[in-house]
Amino acid sequence: MKARFGIAALVAAIIWAAVILAAAMVMDGSPQLPRLLSLLGGGAAATIILLGGMAAQEKYRG
Repeated sequence: MKARFGIAALVAAIIWAAVILAAAMVMDGSPQLPRLLSLLGGGAAATIILLGGMAAQEKYRG
């Protein structure tokens, strides 16, 4: 199960990185870019926190 979780965390990180980079490229030059990147960064951070909580639960159970 640990390997599967590690792969899921890696895939989530790659997806968020791709989304953030794509948004930065599309919004290049826009005055709203910093706000958008803040929102996307918050989403990425929330995903990391969620995955960390899931890992802690799995460790506690198993």
